[in-house]
Parts: sequence; structure tokens; C-alpha cells
Amino acid sequence: QVWTRNSFLPGPSEETPAKAAEVGGTSPERSDDEANILQDASLLPLSLKLAVFDLAGTTLDDDVDGQPLAVAAIRAAFTAAGMDVDEDSVTAVRGLEKKEAIRRLCRQFSHQLGGKPPDEEELVDRVHGLFREALDEGLRTAPLKEVPGTSAVFAALKARGTQVVIASGFAKEVVEELVRRLGWKVDGLVSAKRPRPDSIFEAMAMTGVENVRQVVKVGDTVADIEEGKNAGVFTVAVLTGTQGEAKLRAAQPHFVLDSVASLVHILPDLTDEEPR
Repeated sequence: QVWTRNSFLPGPSEETPAKAAEVGGTSPERSDDEANILQDASLLPLSLKLAVFDLAGTTLDDDVDGQPLAVAAIRAAFTAAGMDVDEDSVTAVRGLEKKEAIRRLCRQFSHQLGGKPPDEEELVDRVHGLFREALDEGLRTAPLKEVPGTSAVFAALKARGTQVVIASGFAKEVVEELVRRLGWKVDGLVSAKRPRPDSIFEAMAMTGVENVRQVVKVGDTVADIEEGKNAGVFTVAVLTGTQGEAKLRAAQPHFVLDSVASLVHILPDLTDEEPR
């Protein structure tokens, strides 16, 4: 289904990109650069005007002591609230807007609290507040680094006239601080509500892009792919996050790349003519 920009309701769209090519293995005949493209598909359009990137796991390497910072913060929040949540369960909801992810985990693990079932929204608000505290502390003390090649990809896109926007489920003030500390030059920041496509449409309005066939969404989770497909834009899955390759392929993105650095290999030569 595709969500229309006006109503955010399921509906048809003539702008939806063509269905992705069938998934194929890496061909031994490909060059080293081409081997980084793990799903057979054509290049992105020459007229690409906007690239919307996820943050943690896609462009931000948030691994701290072998565990993503966001995962550690969510688990710490649930522990403080009296619930033991395993890493796999948190990984399964990564990519969703953080409060929605916490709501789903509360429904799954609140039985551990015993006694009378707590009010769901009160519990969600409490755990979300604890998560924000744990995340803020982690961001103050943890070393921050980008996924290798991120800055180079941003620069390559901007040199082509393609605008770059960051969409994240983190609070906007957190994202602003992260972008500042990493020294990224981007055209905007938007709050993601995946799998709803709101943030992509917001990014398009912010940058003046009207045609979804000139937009690509890049992320490391199934929710990222669903968000892009719901908006009708091109989708790129990267394998630098915590959700496995098979799970990402099953979501049928247009491209699967080993990392964001490989995005340059699916950009057409600027001397090529746009196919009609």
C-alpha cells in the first residue's frame, strides 16, 4: 500500500517506483565495487533530488561495548521499571518511533510486574522517560562516530544537487546535538514515526521536492523500508544495523547494500541521460 501525502491514508499512487528486482546473490563476475551491491537492481534515477537517511545503525555507529546505545538505553529503562527485556526483543522493534517501540515491549513484558495490570499509557510514559535519561547519559559519555563513509556519501550527493535529510526516532534535540558533534552538513532533520511515511513527506515539503520518484530512503531496519514503501519512494537497506540480512530482504527494498558507503555505486554517472 502507498500512503498519499494529503491524507496519509492507504491509496493508489502512479508515482510509486517499479517493484524491486528479484533478490540475487553476489555474482563472482562483478567488480569489487559492484560486489558491495547485494541485491540486483538498476541504478537510482539521475534526477534524484532528495535522500532521507536513518540515524542509528545506518549513518551513526552507536555500538558501545558490543551493544547499540539505543538498545542498551531501552533495556536499562525497563530494568529501572522492574522488567527484564532481552536484547533480541528490543532489536525486533528497532526502527519504530521510540515511544511506539516501548509500548510494544510493555505489552510483551509488563506481566513481570505482577499484581494488578498497570495503566498502559502511564507505564509507557514512565519507561520512555527512563529511556530518555539513559540515552542522554550515554550520549554524554559514549564516543560517537559515523558509519565509515557517511560524510563522503553526503558530500557526493550534495555535489550532484541531491539534498540530504536525517530522519530519526530519537528526540529532535538529541538528533541536533548528534549532527553537530559529528560535523555533518545536512539540509534538514525530521522526526520519524515509522512505518508511517510522515517524515518523508515532511522532508519533501522542507526541501521543495514534489515527485516521490526523485526520493530515496536509506535505513537499516524493516520499519525504514516500510516507511519508504508507504511513501512510494525508492528504498535502500543497509546491513550495518542489528536486523539480519534475510529479514531485510524479505521486506523487499529496491536495493540491499553492505553499508551506506556503497550508495555511491548505485548513483548513475552524471553524464548519462535520464531514461524516458
